[in-house]
Amino acid sequence: MTATMSDHDGAYGDVEGSVLAWAPTRPDVHAVLVVGSRARADLPADEFSDLDIVLFADEPARLIDADDWLSEIGPVVMSFIEQTALGGWRERRAVFDPMLDVDFSVVPTSLLDLDFAVPGPVVDVIRPVVSRGYRILYDPCGRLTSLEGASATPATATAWTPPDETPFTNVVIDFWYHAMWTTKKALRGELLVARRGLDNSMKGNLLVAIEWRARLDRSDVDTWHGFRFFEEWGDQDEVRSLHATYGAATIEHLVDDLATTMDLFSRVAQGVADRLGYTYPERAEGHVRDWIRRTVAETPTRS
Repeated sequence: MTATMSDHDGAYGDVEGSVLAWAPTRPDVHAVLVVGSRARADLPADEFSDLDIVLFADEPARLIDADDWLSEIGPVVMSFIEQTALGGWRERRAVFDPMLDVDFSVVPTSLLDLDFAVPGPVVDVIRPVVSRGYRILYDPCGRLTSLEGASATPATATAWTPPDETPFTNVVIDFWYHAMWTTKKALRGELLVARRGLDNSMKGNLLVAIEWRARLDRSDVDTWHGFRFFEEWGDQDEVRSLHATYGAATIEHLVDDLATTMDLFSRVAQGVADRLGYTYPERAEGHVRDWIRRTVAETPTRS
């Protein structure tokens, strides 16, 4: 696999082709689905988008807890495990050379027996994902055709109920309590704890309030999960104001802070590895640093 920033579609298409060739060799994998930006018409993929793949497998843990199978798809730079954004499942995240980011969500084969047109706890989790767009990559028995029922309702039509007064008041009081708490930590000189209080606790409540206001102003607003595309759907004054509260309101500042953070982490983590006699993953760090260096140099600054 070879790729530049300009031919990302072709490079990720090659990955899909490799997955399509790999899936029939696995008797425990019964279907493969592409979701996310590379299956989406609205706000489609760009050169920075990853590839989101859903594997329907008999024993998801076998594919999550081991990564040897990834080399059958392509040359692996690194991989790790994290939670899926929705549903509470686990996923195996992989980066294939040259820095192709592929997210493998592995779910039980039993989900293929669901009638996706009928609401239910699992279907209600799946609906917001597939309603934004999906492509069936591998489905030899045609068991994914019922996904059409789950995708019939647009994600923007998801019902929303304003908070009752009690939870609303709790969020407000929580915010102001942590404003006091964070101020105390800052004045004591506990700057790291204060920053966490500001960026995590206080801003977590701030984001809740911003989403409430957006939904009250526009009943059809699609706030996504994790505040995806906030810069698109958010009130532009609020977008600018929120960015400024992080002290890194420009790309240049963010890149500088990122570089400083990477250097600090590398120094500390390598020291820990040395102390414990562990092997530090220098190859992964090198690939990431090289990719960031090239990408920053090749990408025009966006205001």
